[in-house]
Amino acid sequence: MQVELLDEYGSVIHSWQSSSVWATWSWNTVQHTLRDYEEGLRSIRSTHGGNGRGVVVDNTSVQIGDPTVTGTADDDILRGARNNDILVGDAGDDVLYGGFGNDTLLGGAGADTFVFEQGDQTETSIPTVDTIRNFSLSEGDVLDLSDMLIGESAETIDAYLNLATVNGNTEISVKDRANGQTVQKIVLNDVDLSSLVSESEIINNLLNNGNLNIDH
Repeated sequence: MQVELLDEYGSVIHSWQSSSVWATWSWNTVQHTLRDYEEGLRSIRSTHGGNGRGVVVDNTSVQIGDPTVTGTADDDILRGARNNDILVGDAGDDVLYGGFGNDTLLGGAGADTFVFEQGDQTETSIPTVDTIRNFSLSEGDVLDLSDMLIGESAETIDAYLNLATVNGNTEISVKDRANGQTVQKIVLNDVDLSSLVSESEIINNLLNNGNLNIDH
């Protein structure tokens, strides 16, 4: 049995020839158990070469779901993929790239940067939703939207972002163009900015204090 581990693009990360597998004609299941698999693994493919005929066994590509990537006490760079990832920065001034999907990002202690890039946003009419836990204004955490936003400026940013306070959380809707479709939602969990008078004032406050980066 040839076993291959594939990344999100279908490229082989590792492969090996497993021990012999005996089967009758009624055999229809192979089970693989993986422990401590590395970041980037997305699927498994098995190929059976019984009697030298190289038959591909049906239904053996399985999806590796919702991986968790955890950093260290140092200044880490953590990057997700096209999945619903969980990135945990731990201590240090970390940089977290959620990537495509509905991700959960935890910066931990330190001044952390949460980067949103072109390609992270939805490919359908339903926006992707990333949740940032323990986002701290006082520790200097930063939302970096400089790559995702195109054509904006400090004077026009209100047309690209909408902010709302929902159950004590701040929800940021990011649009694909000025007054366009919402393609990405960012939820700042347990962050309530409603004490400021207007949406424009909230955005300007984030920009002026360095908690929001839109510069290219």
